[in-house]
Amino acid sequence: VLQKIDDWDFDVFGLQDHAKGGSLFMVSLCLFYKYGLVQHFNIDTEVLLNWCSAIESGYHPNPYHNSTHAADVTQILHYILFPGGMHNMINISPEDALASIISGAIHDYDHPGFNNNFHVRTNAYLSTLYNDRSVLENHHCASVFELMK
Repeated sequence: VLQKIDDWDFDVFGLQDHAKGGSLFMVSLCLFYKYGLVQHFNIDTEVLLNWCSAIESGYHPNPYHNSTHAADVTQILHYILFPGGMHNMINISPEDALASIISGAIHDYDHPGFNNNFHVRTNAYLSTLYNDRSVLENHHCASVFELMK
């Protein structure tokens, strides 16, 4: 299934079935190696495997904002940047590639299944914590930073 990672019609659901729930892990790991980021940044393999596993595990089984969705977003980001040709229009550094993979993988990390408006209107803890501003976006990012300490 990963042989089609460069294709627009990549089957993330097929990968999710094949990987028995590990599509985000597989897509992220594949792209770290495909871009040569493990070598370029001298990333320890065990640390990378643990990070990919932790990110996959941080997604809840929500109907939409789940790890399959994150794998799909990460793959399509890859497609747009490289097979889709954006790299021909802008210079994409190894840092840009790394940031792209990470951002796609974590963009809905620990998503509780409710939108920002719900959190704000119900005075939920996350809403108070982030002063009603980009509540979930701040939560996703802060949670991953906490994970990486």
